Amino acid sequence: MLKRAHALSVWGLAAVLLLVTVSSAVAAVGDFKGAWGSLGASDGEMNYPADVAISSAGDVYVIEDGNHRVQWFGPTGTYKGKWGSLGSENEQLAYPWALSVAPNGDVYVADTGNDRIQYFGPTGAFKGTWGSSGTGDGEFGGPKGVAVAPNGDVYVVDTDNSRVQYFGPTGSFKGEVTASGTESSAILGESLSHLTATSTWSIGPTIACSGSVRPGPTRVNGGTRAPGSVSFPTRMASACQRMAMSSSPIS
Repeated sequence: MLKRAHALSVWGLAAVLLLVTVSSAVAAVGDFKGAWGSLGASDGEMNYPADVAISSAGDVYVIEDGNHRVQWFGPTGTYKGKWGSLGSENEQLAYPWALSVAPNGDVYVADTGNDRIQYFGPTGAFKGTWGSSGTGDGEFGGPKGVAVAPNGDVYVVDTDNSRVQYFGPTGSFKGEVTASGTESSAILGESLSHLTATSTWSIGPTIACSGSVRPGPTRVNGGTRAPGSVSFPTRMASACQRMAMSSSPIS
């Protein structure tokens, strides 16, 4: 009886050790490491952060829709710098929605409210800009996504125009990918993270916004869409409730 009890206790201990080992391994996969930031406009504080990108050096760049700026941190949240303020001049931003870091360290920003792309050096030095409101090549309607391919090409989700445009590193127009139908803005907006120089995009969920939300163009790829009613990606659900960006439809 004692031998049996001893055997059971050994097996029980082995089971506990196995459980602990497995639990530790699982915890390590999604182990929480830290956080930083709180609501505000001071250094290290944030107001509606909309996107984040990490450089090859490990630095973290955060775009703030509410504070119209980029903040720059070390890998563990050490504050390093910031740039941007509300406006339409070079280095100023208006409701920026996305950013991406190029292989050379340059930071590309989708300056959504100004219908343009701006790019900066790793520490925020202004390097260039391109884009204006419209439907032509190199023109934008509320761009809400940007990604830089390994070869340096820049892909921009031109949301209200229901397309992706791509450019060389300094803004030279190279081409576009278009989509048709009422879901096209959501297709493009949700799938930017999957874009590379050779890949395509796929359908994502949508949410309808109307009223004071920024209206889309009246003509899209030969079709029509009523201004004031635009399909946005699900990630914009909260923005649909708070963004009231005054703008006239593109004619």
